[in-house]
Amino acid sequence: MTVVTPDLRLIAWEITRSCNLRCAHCRASSVNKRYPDELSTQECFSLIDDIIKVGNPIIIFTGGEPLYRSDFFDIAGHAAAKGLRIAIGSNGTLITRDMASRIKNIPVSRLGVSVDFPSAVLQDEFRGVAGAFDAAIEGINNAVCSDIEVQINCTVTKMNVDYLE
Repeated sequence: MTVVTPDLRLIAWEITRSCNLRCAHCRASSVNKRYPDELSTQECFSLIDDIIKVGNPIIIFTGGEPLYRSDFFDIAGHAAAKGLRIAIGSNGTLITRDMASRIKNIPVSRLGVSVDFPSAVLQDEFRGVAGAFDAAIEGINNAVCSDIEVQINCTVTKMNVDYLE
């Protein structure tokens, strides 16, 4: 009997619980600090090396806020050097022009940025930090100016469902 196993196509990897926001819906209970039990940089490299032994998936680095990790570019660069396609799921608030340029150079095939409400007041309340909406929009603009494909992600909840058509 032959056992057929499906190809590994996609991995969404929450590489950190740390985040600069305090979102109402966060299941990770993220806080603005580094967690001691996160994988080290070397452990992340080893996991990537193991992943390529079983497939060639797209890896979506997410969290928390993946860009909050000081070693994010080392980890993503290691994955890209191994031939993996990279995507990022971010809140967008840390994406300065310089950060966008560094993201482009990984290279990243797509950047997903979370925008859950059509106004700053509502988004900031949902994300728990004043200025989160404006910072996310600026981050999106910085990514677009660096020629990074951007996807808008939205967590649909009872709080924002009425804003959707």
